Amino acid sequence: MRTPVVLPLAACTLLACRTATPDLRPKDVTERPPATAPAVPPGVAAIEALTDPARDPCTQFSAFACAGWTAQARAEGRVGRQAWREVEMAAHTRAQLETWLATPADADARDDATALRRFYAVCVADLATRVPGHPAVASLEEAIAAVDDVASFLRVSGLLVAHRIPGLFTVWQFPIDGAYAPLVRGYVSDRTPEDGPELAAARRGRLLAALSAYQPAKVEARADAVLAFEDRLHELLARAEDGEIIAAASLPSRPATRRLPFAAFLDGWAAPERAAVHVFPDGYVDRLGPLLRDTAATTLRDYLRWTLVDGLVQSLPGRFADDPRWPPASTCTSLLEDLAGLELARALGRAALGDDARARAEQIAARVRVELDGVLEESTWLDRQVRSLLRRQLAAARLRLGYGDDAPPLPAMGDDHLANALALRRASFLRRVARDPAYDRPWDDDGWMLLHATAWSDRFVPGVNVSLGMFNAPVFDPQRPLALDVAALGSILGHELMHWTDPDDAPGLLADAGLAPELAAPLVEGARCLSTAYDAAGLRVDPEAPRLELRETLADLGGIRAAYRVYRALARAGQAPRGATLDADQLFFVAAAQFFCDPVEDPDDHNTGRRRIDRAALTLPEFAAAFSCAPQPARAAAAACAHW
Repeated sequence: MRTPVVLPLAACTLLACRTATPDLRPKDVTERPPATAPAVPPGVAAIEALTDPARDPCTQFSAFACAGWTAQARAEGRVGRQAWREVEMAAHTRAQLETWLATPADADARDDATALRRFYAVCVADLATRVPGHPAVASLEEAIAAVDDVASFLRVSGLLVAHRIPGLFTVWQFPIDGAYAPLVRGYVSDRTPEDGPELAAARRGRLLAALSAYQPAKVEARADAVLAFEDRLHELLARAEDGEIIAAASLPSRPATRRLPFAAFLDGWAAPERAAVHVFPDGYVDRLGPLLRDTAATTLRDYLRWTLVDGLVQSLPGRFADDPRWPPASTCTSLLEDLAGLELARALGRAALGDDARARAEQIAARVRVELDGVLEESTWLDRQVRSLLRRQLAAARLRLGYGDDAPPLPAMGDDHLANALALRRASFLRRVARDPAYDRPWDDDGWMLLHATAWSDRFVPGVNVSLGMFNAPVFDPQRPLALDVAALGSILGHELMHWTDPDDAPGLLADAGLAPELAAPLVEGARCLSTAYDAAGLRVDPEAPRLELRETLADLGGIRAAYRVYRALARAGQAPRGATLDADQLFFVAAAQFFCDPVEDPDDHNTGRRRIDRAALTLPEFAAAFSCAPQPARAAAAACAHW
């Protein structure tokens, strides 16, 4: 028999988190309930207020758990995706972020928080900067003016990319051979034939203005030449869209690229990492040399000038000064999300969440991982070798919660916004191409993902990532009883970890491990059985709605079950709160469900989180016991399937 586990309360009380080093080893229950406790602990009333006791939780749990929130969202006019809880949580985090950024920076400090706030303050005050002739771009403009052949053109293209200004190419971290590596991808402007005459005219106007700023002579003809060059690049990329990823080191030996001085492009990076660079698509690079050799040097220079201006104008809040949808504060915040998302999430996380609260989340994650291991260990309907492999997969996953740890400092920010933006662009690029494992994706690349309210699995790190926006109610609140955070955050963490057991991936996973793919048959058949049971219960699995794929529900089942086991250990220690209308077990399932609330109740609408809630409620015997649900055929059909 496995030893019950208890989350130690030394790290967090009902009122606040204290600094402590959590003991993550399983232990016997020794804690006892306090002598006195409030009738309704913090956070419980907010959960109960969103429920509707008039609804039957056994027949439509989503309506029972979410009715109050649904009424509130509809009253506020929030519909569709904008009404989901994650959007609400992300908006709260964004408001926290803008308030934090607007706090004056310490003039004498030299940390990342100061750099971010300094960047923001200078950015929102800058409504007049223009790119051409600005001192911050003088060295780039001089390099462009010196372009006279294909090699120099590629070198300056690399220099622009090294400031995250894409022209011929852009650069991303991409999973190659089981690890992330810099991938140079063919890139052309987003101009398309579908733009229509109005957008095409506006773009041509911006191009004429950019070229005139450097050399007004023959500007119409020069603009036509740049647009024709772009058209040919579009054609090359379209013809090669089904191409392959190849190592950059192989280009000198390929007949089609032997004369293309691609090394000059990498020279423009002025970065040490080159050995792992790959290129995509190969057909685009194969055909690029003849096009560049056939293009006049004047057009190549004008194309680079247009790339510089059009790329950097996105960094200027003044461009959107007349658009009420993009006030300077929003523009500057979005720019920081893009260029310094890792540092922004860490600075805001430490200020708004705190390392102690994150330690509480790490405790929950550690306990859920222990219980997931138990769920897999006890799933004897799976072959022992399969269970062992899946348990190793779970054990290898890195958990990254809220924000990353320390990294090299950001460059100091001065009084010139464009110079600051270029400095951050350069620092961001260097991190993007670094091979240091401390910068594994996705922490280094996507500030929106880091600050939005979402969680996701990364198979190539491998890791589970929970963004800073998720550390808000209803998912996480260190002021409320720990059992509620176990229910909400613990279920989500367990869900993401359980994605390593997806039945669609299991046969390939087994084959890669040298095991017979057929050993995954019980997992695959169990999923098929559940799909049939859900269809019969009116909870149809729709493969066209990704959030509602069966794999999401299977991950929900494992995640909720593991979190429930952690919760039951707390309950045995007297640390599970009751509500005014819900007992402790019922409160667990409501807390686990409310992140997925949305205002859609239409049974024919398959893009709704309600289906996720109701599938789990139908399937889990622990839920039926908590709400004393009477036996019914749909519940029996789901129970007959092999599942977590």
